[in-house]
Amino acid sequence: MLRALGVLAGILDVAVRDRRISKNPARGARNLPKKVSAKERRYLSEAEVVRLAAATHDHTFVRLTLVLAYCGLRWSEAIGLRVSDINMPGRRVHVNRAAVEAHGVIEIGAPKSWEKRTVPFPGFVVDALEGQCGGKSKGDLVFGDASGNFLRRAKTSEGAGPCLHARLRKPACSGSRRKTSGTRRRRSPSARARW
Repeated sequence: MLRALGVLAGILDVAVRDRRISKNPARGARNLPKKVSAKERRYLSEAEVVRLAAATHDHTFVRLTLVLAYCGLRWSEAIGLRVSDINMPGRRVHVNRAAVEAHGVIEIGAPKSWEKRTVPFPGFVVDALEGQCGGKSKGDLVFGDASGNFLRRAKTSEGAGPCLHARLRKPACSGSRRKTSGTRRRRSPSARARW
C-alpha cells in the first residue's frame, strides 16, 4: 500500500507542477499502516564474528569485520572512512560518506538516507583501528587496498556479493542471511584477545 501511495503521490506532484490541481492530497496522508519487514533478521553471534574475522587471513579484513560487526556500519560506509573520521580518544567513528560500487565504479556520496552520524565503538576495537590507521595521513582511507584505493566487495564462485558462506563454509553459519551489525554494543573478550 505504501508503494502505491508513493506512485500516486508522484503522479499527483506532476499534476500540481502542471497546475492541473492546486494541492497534492496524497502528500501528508495519515493513518497509514506501518512498514513491516517480512524477513526475520538473524545477527551473527560473537563467536561467529570471531570465526569470520579469523577466516579472512588478512589483517585489513579482520579489522574491517570487527568494525562492521561492532559499530553497525554498512559496507559502503566502512570502506568510505578516512583516517580523519576516526576519533580514537572519544572512541567514535564519524560516518560522513558512503563509497558505493555501481557497475564496477566506486561512487562517493552521502550515507544511505543521508544519515550522517557519529557511532561509538567498544574499547577492544581501538587496537584494530589504531593498527589500521597507523602510518596513514588524515586524508587516507582507513580500509584501502594495497595501493590505497577503495576496497571492492569480494567475489565468490556465484558472482559478486556477500562472501560470508564462502569464507566460513561451516554448518553453524549456514541458513538464513545474517548481519554482522547486531553485535554492535556488546563487549567481546574473545575478539579483544585475538586483535
